Amino acid sequence: MDKIDNASVKLNENGLLVDVKIHMKPNDGDGLYIVHFAIVQEEDDVFKFSVLATTNLSDAKTEEDLMENTSEIWSLPLNSKKNFERARLILATMVKDGFYYQRTIYSWPDREDVEKADKQDVNQLRVEFNKLLNILREKQKQL
Repeated sequence: MDKIDNASVKLNENGLLVDVKIHMKPNDGDGLYIVHFAIVQEEDDVFKFSVLATTNLSDAKTEEDLMENTSEIWSLPLNSKKNFERARLILATMVKDGFYYQRTIYSWPDREDVEKADKQDVNQLRVEFNKLLNILREKQKQL
């Protein structure tokens, strides 16, 4: 896997969609990646709601390899009431539904693109998402 770009997060009456385009290397066959949702604190004490992706999972031998292959693919600055509410709505939707949709377009330099769509179960993350919701509520009060 070369890189992820064109990532977006969309929310509508059908639920949450994480939409990603991945540029693959010519001989890549492994397009496996994991999406994470997090609140990230930047150096200047500014916070953002981030979607991270861990790629090249089959090449990872250690936890350090996983960290090296994890990067931000989408973010929402937590600098306004509207953005806090949007981040909370994203998390609350996943808590309520227990899943989100993930659509991926894999793009190789030498062949046709392949699109895959999956429903990602996040029921086991409800406790963590609720913790993030509480953090967002507390941080929003500080605006």
